[in-house]
Amino acid sequence: MYPTRSVLRFQTSHTAVVLKDNRIYQVKSPSNEKVFFDTVEQWVQSLPGPPSTDVLVVTTAESEKIQKQQKQKQTQKQKTEKEPTKKRFHVPTKIVSHHGVLKWARHIYYGIKQLAPALLADEAIMDAYNTFINALNIDPSVYLSVPRGAHKYLRGISMEDHDTIPIQCTILNLTQKTPSELQVKKRSILAEYRAAYLPFYELIKRTIVPIIEKQSVELHTAATVAWNTKLLMKVIQKQNRLRNAFECSMKQHDSHIEYYKNSIETQKNKKPRIFDWEVPAASQDPCPVCASASICTC
Repeated sequence: MYPTRSVLRFQTSHTAVVLKDNRIYQVKSPSNEKVFFDTVEQWVQSLPGPPSTDVLVVTTAESEKIQKQQKQKQTQKQKTEKEPTKKRFHVPTKIVSHHGVLKWARHIYYGIKQLAPALLADEAIMDAYNTFINALNIDPSVYLSVPRGAHKYLRGISMEDHDTIPIQCTILNLTQKTPSELQVKKRSILAEYRAAYLPFYELIKRTIVPIIEKQSVELHTAATVAWNTKLLMKVIQKQNRLRNAFECSMKQHDSHIEYYKNSIETQKNKKPRIFDWEVPAASQDPCPVCASASICTC
């Protein structure tokens, strides 16, 4: 009569399950008594009333599945209606941006995110950035070199000191064109990229340019000071080594000077030796050297 594993409910107080042999197993009742019945009619007769089988609420596995699917669809519909599609920046991923053009666009976005994140909340800037991304043509013969170092954002974003675009552009000669043809192609591509970038740049330049210029100066100053400090310490160390070596050499020269002075004085004060036969006798005339009339001790 009812499919196996169907759930029979009477009001909210009694619940039973249909087993494989069409027996009925009561799983819920006010007395919490678990009872088996041979037929549905026997279970209905045990209910208060007793009611008819028409008032029973029957739930089968298939109806539960359909009901669950309908509930999921309704939940998804409510969620979709409640949360409209949110706008976002179409930032190229690392895998996609291996080409120089999209790498430049990714470089611009993360520069703004790091230095002026408040700009990313402006929908006009978001739309302008996405338009800029869509306008970039991926040409395998074009390579844009994204800058690095202290001036990476200044040279990658600011167009104040550039006639075309702020980064270096290289045209690869894939079709063996002449240098003049490559120059014509390069000017055309740079003009196209500049036209695509300008609307977006006009929206951000008043905020981002002073920040990146200040950061560029600070980073360049810090790097220059660190480099000069390193060189200064090397010069001071070398000077100390030279000073120590000079002082040691001066001490040696002083000792040599003292030695030679003493040697000169010794030689100057050295007296000639007088032999015994040159000593005059006591009765003779005084010694010509010491003017002594006695035995000379010179």
